[in-house]
Amino acid sequence: MASALALSVGTGLIAVQPFQYASAQAIGVLNMGLSAFVLCWCFMFIAGLWFGFWIKQEGLLLTQLLLASWGLLSFLVFNMAR
Repeated sequence: MASALALSVGTGLIAVQPFQYASAQAIGVLNMGLSAFVLCWCFMFIAGLWFGFWIKQEGLLLTQLLLASWGLLSFLVFNMAR
C-alpha cells in the first residue's frame, strides 16, 4: 500500500511538468516507492521462496524474480539522468 501510494504521488509529480526533466522531489518520492516495492519482494524471497520450491511452482519463482528485477531496473531508469 505504501509502495503504491508513493509511486502514484511520484508519477503525479512527474505528470504535472510534461516535457521537462523530473524534479529531485519527484525522483525522491519514486525512489521511496521503489524501495518499498523491492523490499516487499525481498521479504517474499526470504519467506515465500521456499514454499515455491516445495510445491514446485516455477511460474511463481519466475514471477518473483521478474518483479524484483523490474523494481531494480526502475531505479536505474529514474536515476540515470541525475
